[in-house]
This record gives sequence, structure tokens and C-alpha cells, in this order.
Amino acid sequence: MLAKGAEAYIYYGLWVTRPAIMKLRIPKKWRCPELDLRLRQLRTKLEAKLLSSAKRVGVYAPTVLYVSLKKTYLIIEFINGLLLREALISKVLSKVEAKEVVRKVGIFTARLHKNGLIHGDLTTSNVIVYKGKPVLIDFGLGDFSTTLEDKGTELVVFEKSLMSIHYDMYEELWNAFIEGYSLEYADADAVLKRVKEIKMRGRYVEERRIKRFRR
Repeated sequence: MLAKGAEAYIYYGLWVTRPAIMKLRIPKKWRCPELDLRLRQLRTKLEAKLLSSAKRVGVYAPTVLYVSLKKTYLIIEFINGLLLREALISKVLSKVEAKEVVRKVGIFTARLHKNGLIHGDLTTSNVIVYKGKPVLIDFGLGDFSTTLEDKGTELVVFEKSLMSIHYDMYEELWNAFIEGYSLEYADADAVLKRVKEIKMRGRYVEERRIKRFRR
């Protein structure tokens, strides 16, 4: 076992003779068993579709090798690289290399968005650096969507991951991401405008909380 999350367990092994990852969605005991199984099946099927669709539109992502809806698990290609989060923290990448990898993440995100795909949890913990290039992993919270709100929220999530963990390079990395995103996506300006609106709403809510706390 590689990881034990709230939604799924991740295992490493071989698929025939190929290194692979099994993502097993686990039952939620507090849910009705029939409903729980149905939801896990839907999420498993959706994640497989998102991974395959991402690859078709030119995004580096693991190949889906097998899907079991009955047992709610995926077998996907094992990417033998380093999480972008760890690569940035450990300074394995030079500043130039880091900016180029994040710029490419911006390009890949744009390719997803202009084809109606949402990753759902775009952070530096869900990008693997493999041979100097980013591979997007874990589409478990993703969806098919064309709304500006979903696209804008995706970018806000990625920006927050840079700001909170990689604050020393935050501005340079975020600018590199936006550069790649804007280069690839003709509607980038509309999405970036929505990003500003989402962040303003967040600030408004936070200010209201602070005011209530001080009363």
C-alpha cells in the first residue's frame, strides 16, 4: 500500500509485467450500501473517462489499464517520478526548470478546460515530474464541465497550493502557469476574470467572519 485516503486506498504492484497502481474506492459505512456502491461505481467510471479524455487532448496523464466497476477499482500506469510538491520543496529543480514545468502545467490545464474537462484537485501534490515534464494524476474529484466558475475555481486551487507551500517562488511560478494557460487557451482572459471574482468573494466572506469574531 502506498497511500490510505478518505476515499480510496492506493496500491503498487504489477499488471501482467507492467508496474502499475491500483486505486480502490472503499465503502462508506455511514451510507446506504446500495447508494454507496452506486456512487463508488460512478466515480470510478468517471475518473477512468477523465484520464482517457485528458490523454486524447494532449495532456500527460497515466494510462488506464483496467477498470472494475463491480469492485470499484482502477488499474493505471505507474509513473516513476517525483511529486512536483517534493521537487519544489527539495530544490531538485532549478528555478528555470521549475518555472518551465509549471508553465507546462498551465498549458495542460488549458487543454483540459477548452475541452470541457476539470481536474478537480489541481495542486502540486497531484503533478508528477517525469523526465523533466509534468504528468497530471488523480482525477478522482474531476468532472466534465464548461462553466467559468469550475475553471476559475480550478485555477484558484492551484494558486493556493503555490502560495501556501511554495511561497518563496509563488509569484514566479504563478506567472509561469498563467503564461502557459493564456498561450494555450483563447478564452483565458474570461477565466482569469472569474478567478479574481472568486478570490474577492472569498475575501468578503473572510472579512465577515473576522468582524463577527471581534464583536
